[in-house]
Amino acid sequence: MLREMRVEDFVREVGSSSPAPGGGSVAALAGALSAALVCMVAELTMNKKGYEDYRDDMIRIKGKAKDAMEELIRLVDEDTEAFNLVMKAYRMPKNNEEEKRKRKEEIEKALKNAALVPLKTMEKCTELFSVLPEIASKGNVNSITDVGVAAALCNAAIFSAALNVEINLKGIEDYDFKEDVVSKVTVLAEDSKKLQDVMDTVMSKIRDMD
Repeated sequence: MLREMRVEDFVREVGSSSPAPGGGSVAALAGALSAALVCMVAELTMNKKGYEDYRDDMIRIKGKAKDAMEELIRLVDEDTEAFNLVMKAYRMPKNNEEEKRKRKEEIEKALKNAALVPLKTMEKCTELFSVLPEIASKGNVNSITDVGVAAALCNAAIFSAALNVEINLKGIEDYDFKEDVVSKVTVLAEDSKKLQDVMDTVMSKIRDMD
């Protein structure tokens, strides 16, 4: 599994001639790293002197971030598996009408799955994004740059996953399915526009530090 590879091996695999793992898995990994940073900042805040009033908030934020992290780690593999199923469907024989019909059905099914996996990445990252303004405001100021990196990675993951949703929708014939997914993508992408607010808080705190 990809998630069990060494970092260097994973990066080199992405950089190889193999089309998978590709952007979808990388998007999920970016989201997982964002969630991990949020967990770290929450940990470094909850028991820090001067932040006692925020302990319960940090426990809640860490729980949400950890759930997102675990799911996004899983999606690193799931995205590549979905891509491989699409390729398998396209390689099916088409020597007669029955084979062509079966191949078409399997391609449609595989493409729907391949669109839904990065949509899950978007959903998890959007859930994570919802706690970023709070941890930027209440988190340990000594870790404020980590919050900024988490926000940037989360934003990148959301829009990178959106690209993977869109490309898979291109080959799908089910109009209602496509409309439903496009609607969800639009809403999820809109939520991440709060990035600038988080970055403004991060930069303000950095500049206020002694």
